[in-house]
Amino acid sequence: MKKLIFTSAVLMAIFVTGCEFKQSRYTSGEIYFKIAQMYYNGDILDKNASKAKEYYEKACIVDNYSACTNLGSMYEIGEATEQNFTKAKELYTKACEGENPTGCYNIGVFYENGQGVAQNFSKAKDLYEKACSLGEFAACSNLGLLYENSEDIKQDFSKAKILYEKACENGNIPGCSNLGVLYESGKGVSQNFFIAKEMYQRACDANDGMGCSNLAGLYYYGKGNKIDKDKANELFKKSCDLGIDLGCGYVELINNDKY
Repeated sequence: MKKLIFTSAVLMAIFVTGCEFKQSRYTSGEIYFKIAQMYYNGDILDKNASKAKEYYEKACIVDNYSACTNLGSMYEIGEATEQNFTKAKELYTKACEGENPTGCYNIGVFYENGQGVAQNFSKAKDLYEKACSLGEFAACSNLGLLYENSEDIKQDFSKAKILYEKACENGNIPGCSNLGVLYESGKGVSQNFFIAKEMYQRACDANDGMGCSNLAGLYYYGKGNKIDKDKANELFKKSCDLGIDLGCGYVELINNDKY
């Protein structure tokens, strides 16, 4: 969760005494949410996940939908509470109904993966569409993947391209890598290894493991540039370090000189 800058109104609304504080007469969801963030991040108040949960609950009850989303995340991962996907889904749903984009995205992931719910790509698609339109750009990228790969959604590479572009242009790094895949393969676009390389490079520079692995593949197979096994090995190593098994496999292949 992001650190927050607190306004003077918020700072006036709480009085900190050691590890504890007293509330002023301000009891809005926004104030509860910011207090929760202070506990969660350890800003001003000592870091305390249980206290953060308590104030996210207070904020969510009075319809602060960001608080509902953050509380849902705590239930999803079992932080300061027992893991409970049903409760997480309930909170994400409330957040989404309140137009919180991350809430919509999170419940979309549940439906895509069948996590705590019956897997349903159609519902995932609808939720990603809403989240994307509200400015959750990871949802744009995920929606693009559904259009590209899901057997339950009509394949549409042109829509996938538009969604990846929107995601990438707004700072979603996997979106850049996914866009590169379309240009490398020529799906929905004219094949262009140079644009693919640019997209992969952008992703790899931001430590996206698949971006590094895909970029390494261009050097390994000489797509859009000369074959360069040393450069490929360097990039595959980086992707391996970032958790991409494919990259680890190529590192072993190159080091064994089995081209």
